[in-house]
Amino acid sequence: MKKTILTFAALLVAGMAANAQTGKGKMWIGGMVGFGSTGGSTTVSGSPIPSQNGTTKMAGTTNINLAPNFMYFFQDNMAAGISVNYGSTSTAPKAYYDENTGMTSAVSMPGLLEYENKTSNSGLGVGLFVNKYNELNDKWMWYYGGNLGFNNGTSTTTSIQETAPGSGKYAPTSVPGPKMTTIGLGANMGVLFFLTEKWKFSAGLNNLLSFNYNMGKTETTIGPMTTVTKNNSMNLGLGTGSFGIGALTFGVSYVLN
Repeated sequence: MKKTILTFAALLVAGMAANAQTGKGKMWIGGMVGFGSTGGSTTVSGSPIPSQNGTTKMAGTTNINLAPNFMYFFQDNMAAGISVNYGSTSTAPKAYYDENTGMTSAVSMPGLLEYENKTSNSGLGVGLFVNKYNELNDKWMWYYGGNLGFNNGTSTTTSIQETAPGSGKYAPTSVPGPKMTTIGLGANMGVLFFLTEKWKFSAGLNNLLSFNYNMGKTETTIGPMTTVTKNNSMNLGLGTGSFGIGALTFGVSYVLN
């Protein structure tokens, strides 16, 4: 009986300690870092056409995400916060071009030079969020909430252009792509694990339900003339991901007070 009472008391104290970290007035700092890379190759053998045999490297994609944040518990188990989000994606498949005509090809041909047909996108934004935390046991909590985000993004692509007007020689050139501003609303949920009294580990699903409004602008300069193209779009999504960070996020938080 005494052992049972002591065990119950220990669990009660541990639970109170966990709840104390999500009590009114608490402040947390934290963030997440994400990195992803994809790639591969395709091998063909036994084809009666010799040029079809061999190994072709697939285009690789690299993703980097950073999102430091600060949150304040304005009441027990309810926190409001702000995050700064940076994300970048790049893809660089191998392609080929003729330096005398500017002709491009996705496959190797006699007389063509190899280059990386790179496309990159990057964005910097600010997110505001509110989360509700719910206790599972003395070490675990789960949360749900919503966010409002603002993000500015840019992109670049590789284009085969003359090295100088009238030179007749062509080479790969990085060309600015559309500049995009996104305003997004999203719903999130996840779990929180108390590593220690001060340190927490979290894992969550980002933007299960999302609404995004996009405003884009592209400037194209040909000689003395510059053409500006603007476009607007709205997207309602049921799934995960978008706005700054990926679908599945992992983070660490530290209790300041």
